[in-house]
Order: sequence, then structure tokens, then C-alpha cells
Amino acid sequence: MKRSLPPIIMLALPKHDDAYTSTPYQLAKEFAKQREVWYVSHPYTWLDFLKNISKKKAWKRFFACWTSGIVEENVSEHQLKILYLPLLLPINSFAPGMLYDILSNVNHHWAAKTIRNLLRLQNIEEYIFINSHDFYLGRIIKKLPKPKLNVYHCIDPIVKAYSARHGHYLEKEAAQTSDLVVATAPFLQRKMKQYHRNSYCVPNAANFELSNQAARANTEVHPKIASINGVKIGYIGNIERRINYAWLTEIFTRQKGWQLIMVGPCSSQFIPDSFFQMPNIHYLPPVAHVNLPQVLKGFDVTLIPFVKDEVSAQIYPLKLFEYMGSGKPVVTTDFNPEVLEAFQDDIYIGRSSDELETAIQQALSETEVSASLRRIEIARQNDWAARAVQFTTIINEHTCDSSYQKIISSKPQSEATTSQADF
Repeated sequence: MKRSLPPIIMLALPKHDDAYTSTPYQLAKEFAKQREVWYVSHPYTWLDFLKNISKKKAWKRFFACWTSGIVEENVSEHQLKILYLPLLLPINSFAPGMLYDILSNVNHHWAAKTIRNLLRLQNIEEYIFINSHDFYLGRIIKKLPKPKLNVYHCIDPIVKAYSARHGHYLEKEAAQTSDLVVATAPFLQRKMKQYHRNSYCVPNAANFELSNQAARANTEVHPKIASINGVKIGYIGNIERRINYAWLTEIFTRQKGWQLIMVGPCSSQFIPDSFFQMPNIHYLPPVAHVNLPQVLKGFDVTLIPFVKDEVSAQIYPLKLFEYMGSGKPVVTTDFNPEVLEAFQDDIYIGRSSDELETAIQQALSETEVSASLRRIEIARQNDWAARAVQFTTIINEHTCDSSYQKIISSKPQSEATTSQADF
């Protein structure tokens, strides 16, 4: 098969069939509009398989162990395909050292064998390899044919104890052995520069076409949101350690007429018992990504109530542009001033519980249609298509890929390039 552009093999820690979409999967779908892309989700271990044995997605991974190792699945009208890796050994509980390295080498061997099979069966001689935050399999590149470019993609800080057990030294190694690093936040870019001088920042974005459906008159409110009466302040995302529960408790104790609606997976160990018992705080389970517009449509104000700490300083939340794309007012804590400063004229920022409460009041009082339109335009300029162009331009610069340069040059200038000022 003759290919105009080298295919991308994207090994990603976020799985393509998770409940929530992810940065690498959104980018993969955009890359696939220009070239062939194989998305390789982080594999299940045998323990993961047993825990999910009743689910179809677990069996797809099981059968990958006994076939050629490839289960090809077209997931879009473009050139995006899924590659399932075989089940691997559950080794994260082992301490760093010789035993872990031996077992890790076994896992790397089986994972690499599957990717080598793909390259052989698809007649892929030249490819771009992107490891999107899968530091657990960061050594796999040593067992693969040399790619045209090896990219490490840092999408999040390593915080959880499970990831931190091996994550810090494995990520450092993955970054150092790559040709370049792309990070999703300025803080992460600076961190990666300690490991690799060729480190860039391509921030998170949003699926503008999806989130903007919330601004349309014919979009219905999600029934679970519609059933809640009162002024609705909404949050979508993980409900866990980064939420500032103290501030929210103060605000929603004073403002009993306000209803805080939190939609997403809930890690109860991080949530104070008293918070669960407040009558004007509502928890809804995760909704499918396609239902995001219906959820956003029901909110009067959207909220990012993160604590301001060393971890929050490293993140660039996807929800920022999703909220903006809906046109709804956006209220946030000052969790990451470096990121939020660029949008301070179009969002409401609270630097204390009192300021956050005032910011919500101001957002509720907003009447200017122009304010909503400005937010929508910001989201339009910061969608995944724009990010994919930024990312692929970096790839192009490091591969001298003249054929891709022709594609970029044929686009309108506003679409082909995205300056640092855009985000």
C-alpha cells in the first residue's frame, strides 16, 4: 500500500472505550482526517480482564491474545483504527527493582510483538510513534523498528499513588529516549524540558461541534438536570481530591436556593461526609460524551471548583473550552493563573470562597449576548482540529515532511496555524 503520509501509531494510557473521551483519542480522530492512525489503548492485565469479564470490551482484549494479535476496528469515516494488545501481567504492585524490570520486559515483549505484527501485515515501513502518557510501556520503542519520529506526549501530572509507584522514573525515561516531547500545559512543558530540550506545549481543547449544540434552541435539557428545580450551577468531571469542598460547603450553605449539580465518577474517599448530606448538592453518574450538550444546556452557570495547589498548576482542563463552547457563563477558582490569565476578560474567577460566590452571582446576572458569543468564538478557535494542526506542525518540523507541508499550505491561514495567543 502506497501512503502519502507515514501512519501514526499512538500508544495511549487512556483507553478508546472508556466512559469519557480523552486528549489522545480526540487528537487521534483529527490526525486520521489526514493520514492512517492506529490507536493502541493501554492493555488490560489478566486481573483487569477478570474484573471486567462480563463486558464485551474485556473479551476483545482476550481474543487479541489468541489471534494474530490484531483486532482491526474502524471507528470513524476517516482512517482511525483500533489495535488491541494482548492481556499482560499485573505487575504494578511490585517494588521498583530487578523483579519488576524482568516482568516488565515480558509485558513489553508481548506488546511489541503485536505492534510488529501490525507493521508487517499492513506493510508499514515508515511510521510516526506517539506514546501518549503510557509510561508503563515506555520501553516498548526499544523493541520496535525505528520510527521516523518518536514522540512522548505528557498529558497529566502523575499524582495518584498507583501511578506514582513507578510513574515518575518511567516517565523521565520515556521522555529522555524520545525525539521530542509535547505537553498539555505550560507547567508540564517546563518539567519535561528537564528531560528533553525539545519540549513543546499543545494545550487541551474541546469538541466544539459537540459542546456548541448546547447553545442551540432545539437541544433538549437532559431529563435528570430538568428534574432539579432552582438555579443550577453545574460541574462535569471527576469528583475527587482536586475539588475545593471547603469553599463549596461555605457557598452552598449560604445560598440554599442554588443547586450544585456534579456530573461524573465519584471518588467518595475524598469527599467529606457532610458534603454528601447537603440538600442542594446533587450527584449524577457519568453521561455518554454525546449527551454532553443536553447536560450543559440545563446549567445556568458552569463551574470549575478546583483547589489551588501544585497539582492544579500542572493541568489544563478539557472542560474549560467545553463550557465555553456551550456559551454558558464560566466560573472558576484561580487554580492555575498561568492558564486562566488569557481568558480573564471572558470568565469569572474567584480567589477565595467569598470571591467565588460573588463570581457566581455576577455570572447569573449576565445579560449581554455578546459575552456568550465571545466565549463561543474562543472555543471555536481552540477545538481539537486546531490542536491537531499545532501538534502535526511540530511533527513536520522534526521530520521535514514536505507532503504534510503541502496539505497545511493548502488550508486557509486561520485554520492552518494557531498562535500561542490563541490559548
